[in-house]
Amino acid sequence: MIRYRHPVLGENIAPDAAFTLFNADLGYEVSYGRGTLSRLSPEELATLGFEAFEWAPPPAPDSDPLGQALEPYQFDAMVEILRHRGMAADIEAAIDAIPDLAQRAIAQAKYRRAQSYHRDDPFMTALAAATGMTPADLDAAWLEALTL
Repeated sequence: MIRYRHPVLGENIAPDAAFTLFNADLGYEVSYGRGTLSRLSPEELATLGFEAFEWAPPPAPDSDPLGQALEPYQFDAMVEILRHRGMAADIEAAIDAIPDLAQRAIAQAKYRRAQSYHRDDPFMTALAAATGMTPADLDAAWLEALTL
Protein backbone atom coordinates (compact mmCIF):
# COMPACT_ATOMS: atom_id res chain seq x y z
CA MET A 1 0.00 0.00 0.00
CA ILE A 2 1.47 3.34 -1.02
CA ARG A 3 1.63 6.09 1.58
CA TYR A 4 3.45 9.42 1.63
CA ARG A 5 5.78 11.24 3.98
CA HIS A 6 6.37 14.96 4.13
CA PRO A 7 8.88 16.95 6.22
CA VAL A 8 6.10 19.13 7.69
CA LEU A 9 3.00 16.95 7.51
CA GLY A 10 4.73 13.80 8.78
CA GLU A 11 4.60 10.11 7.95
CA ASN A 12 1.90 7.73 6.75
CA ILE A 13 -0.22 10.18 4.77
CA ALA A 14 -2.96 8.38 2.85
CA PRO A 15 -3.30 9.05 -0.91
CA ASP A 16 -6.83 10.36 -0.40
CA ALA A 17 -5.85 12.88 2.32
CA ALA A 18 -6.65 16.56 2.00
CA PHE A 19 -3.91 18.93 3.17
CA THR A 20 -2.75 22.53 3.24
CA LEU A 21 0.81 23.72 2.64
CA PHE A 22 2.36 27.15 2.90
CA ASN A 23 4.01 28.05 -0.40
CA ALA A 24 6.98 30.30 0.42
CA ASP A 25 7.44 31.29 -3.24
CA LEU A 26 3.85 32.50 -3.47
CA GLY A 27 3.65 33.73 0.12
CA TYR A 28 0.33 32.05 0.96
CA GLU A 29 -1.23 28.71 1.83
CA VAL A 30 -2.40 26.32 -0.85
CA SER A 31 -5.08 23.77 0.00
CA TYR A 32 -5.24 20.46 -1.79
CA GLY A 33 -8.42 18.38 -1.91
CA ARG A 34 -8.95 14.73 -1.17
CA GLY A 35 -7.20 12.42 -3.61
CA THR A 36 -4.71 15.00 -4.88
CA LEU A 37 -1.70 12.88 -3.95
CA SER A 38 -2.91 9.92 -5.98
CA ARG A 39 -3.30 12.11 -9.07
CA LEU A 40 0.13 13.79 -8.97
CA SER A 41 3.17 12.56 -10.87
CA PRO A 42 6.31 11.60 -8.92
CA GLU A 43 7.92 14.88 -10.09
CA GLU A 44 4.96 16.94 -8.82
CA LEU A 45 5.02 15.07 -5.51
CA ALA A 46 8.74 15.78 -5.12
CA THR A 47 8.17 19.47 -5.88
CA LEU A 48 5.67 19.61 -3.01
CA GLY A 49 8.09 17.77 -0.73
CA PHE A 50 6.30 14.42 -0.67
CA GLU A 51 8.01 11.06 -0.85
CA ALA A 52 6.05 7.92 -1.64
CA PHE A 53 6.84 4.72 0.22
CA GLU A 54 5.43 1.24 0.58
CA TRP A 55 3.53 1.11 3.87
CA ALA A 56 2.78 -2.06 5.78
CA PRO A 57 0.25 -2.07 8.61
CA PRO A 58 1.66 -2.74 12.06
CA PRO A 59 1.76 -6.39 13.09
CA ALA A 60 -1.25 -7.80 14.83
CA PRO A 61 -1.06 -7.95 18.62
CA ASP A 62 0.55 -11.03 20.04
CA SER A 63 -2.05 -13.80 19.89
CA ASP A 64 0.00 -16.03 22.18
CA PRO A 65 -1.60 -15.69 25.63
CA LEU A 66 1.82 -16.09 27.25
CA GLY A 67 2.75 -12.85 25.49
CA GLN A 68 0.05 -10.98 27.40
CA ALA A 69 1.16 -8.98 30.40
CA LEU A 70 -0.30 -9.52 33.85
CA GLU A 71 -1.62 -6.56 35.78
CA PRO A 72 -0.34 -6.20 39.36
CA TYR A 73 -3.50 -7.70 40.90
CA GLN A 74 -3.23 -10.73 38.59
CA PHE A 75 0.44 -11.22 39.44
CA ASP A 76 -0.21 -10.90 43.19
CA ALA A 77 -3.10 -13.37 42.96
CA MET A 78 -0.94 -15.80 40.96
CA VAL A 79 1.80 -15.67 43.62
CA GLU A 80 -0.72 -16.30 46.43
CA ILE A 81 -2.33 -19.21 44.58
CA LEU A 82 1.09 -20.77 43.92
CA ARG A 83 2.06 -20.40 47.59
CA HIS A 84 -1.14 -22.12 48.74
CA ARG A 85 -0.51 -24.95 46.30
CA GLY A 86 3.05 -25.33 47.57
CA MET A 87 4.46 -24.71 44.09
CA ALA A 88 6.58 -21.70 44.95
CA ALA A 89 9.05 -21.34 47.75
CA ASP A 90 9.38 -18.01 49.51
CA ILE A 91 9.85 -15.50 46.70
CA GLU A 92 11.17 -12.78 48.98
CA ALA A 93 13.89 -15.15 50.24
CA ALA A 94 14.90 -15.96 46.66
CA ILE A 95 15.17 -12.25 45.86
CA ASP A 96 17.06 -11.53 49.09
CA ALA A 97 19.56 -14.25 48.11
CA ILE A 98 20.65 -12.38 44.97
CA PRO A 99 24.29 -11.51 45.75
CA ASP A 100 24.65 -8.38 43.62
CA LEU A 101 23.12 -5.39 45.41
CA ALA A 102 22.02 -3.59 42.25
CA GLN A 103 20.44 -6.71 40.75
CA ARG A 104 18.72 -7.46 44.07
CA ALA A 105 17.32 -3.91 44.20
CA ILE A 106 16.03 -4.21 40.62
CA ALA A 107 14.43 -7.58 41.40
CA GLN A 108 12.74 -6.18 44.53
CA ALA A 109 11.40 -3.20 42.60
CA LYS A 110 10.10 -5.39 39.77
CA TYR A 111 8.49 -7.78 42.23
CA ARG A 112 6.86 -5.15 44.41
CA ARG A 113 6.08 -2.21 42.16
CA ALA A 114 5.87 -3.19 38.50
CA GLN A 115 2.96 -1.73 36.55
CA SER A 116 2.78 -4.91 34.48
CA TYR A 117 4.48 -8.31 34.45
CA HIS A 118 5.71 -10.03 31.29
CA ARG A 119 6.23 -13.78 30.99
CA ASP A 120 9.24 -13.33 28.67
CA ASP A 121 11.05 -11.10 31.19
CA PRO A 122 14.22 -12.98 32.25
CA PHE A 123 13.36 -11.97 35.83
CA MET A 124 10.28 -14.21 35.69
CA THR A 125 12.24 -17.20 34.44
CA ALA A 126 14.96 -16.69 37.07
CA LEU A 127 12.43 -16.19 39.85
CA ALA A 128 10.52 -19.33 38.89
CA ALA A 129 13.72 -21.38 38.81
CA ALA A 130 14.87 -19.94 42.15
CA THR A 131 11.58 -20.94 43.76
CA GLY A 132 11.54 -24.47 42.37
CA MET A 133 9.07 -23.97 39.54
CA THR A 134 9.58 -25.37 36.06
CA PRO A 135 8.89 -23.24 32.97
CA ALA A 136 5.76 -25.36 32.39
CA ASP A 137 4.58 -24.61 35.95
CA LEU A 138 5.04 -20.90 35.33
CA ASP A 139 3.27 -21.07 31.96
CA ALA A 140 0.26 -22.81 33.53
CA ALA A 141 0.12 -20.31 36.40
CA TRP A 142 0.42 -17.41 33.95
CA LEU A 143 -2.46 -18.66 31.82
CA GLU A 144 -4.59 -19.13 34.93
CA ALA A 145 -3.74 -15.62 36.18
CA LEU A 146 -4.85 -14.12 32.85
CA THR A 147 -8.37 -15.35 33.57
CA LEU A 148 -8.57 -13.55 36.94
